[in-house]
Amino acid sequence: MPDAAPRPRLVSVPLPRELLARIESMGAEELRSRASVLWELPAGGTALFGFGNALTLHGGRTSPLADAATRLRSVMAQSLALPLAPQARPRFFGGARFSPSGTVTDPAWEAFGGWRLTVPSVLVAFSGDTIEGSLTLLVSTDCQDLDRLAAEALAAPFAAPPVAVPSRASGVCPPPASDWRSKVATALR
Repeated sequence: MPDAAPRPRLVSVPLPRELLARIESMGAEELRSRASVLWELPAGGTALFGFGNALTLHGGRTSPLADAATRLRSVMAQSLALPLAPQARPRFFGGARFSPSGTVTDPAWEAFGGWRLTVPSVLVAFSGDTIEGSLTLLVSTDCQDLDRLAAEALAAPFAAPPVAVPSRASGVCPPPASDWRSKVATALR
């Protein structure tokens, strides 16, 4: 019996300081207008801006929230992250029906099912005067197209030329250090 094909997994890497400085210069209002996910705690000076979509999990209309927890544990068991700043660690955002077995339906909400959770491709976190960020991608174990996926994930929300990032997580597809330095230098130019 042939081995089952390895499943894709989430890989997260920190955003380079140079990119974070460019993102910070955009300002909060611009980031709010571009974010696909936003969570703010103004009293605490904390804001999370998510861009793009690395992965979405969802359950059918009658699927209980317990199913979401099971799926989340499975995904996270397969994920890999380089050391990330605490605020910029990958996070799932979403929601669930108040009563999955309820009889009241609203056609506008039917597409969301019983629950839906998403992890953004790019997460930028502000906490006081600190900015942190991460890039999260769903990658195959052979890492095909990883650099292209990373460039697209960063270019789309920031309407800028593709930016080189350390897109290959250690132990998955480590790039030679000289290649990474060259890509960062190109992006900075």
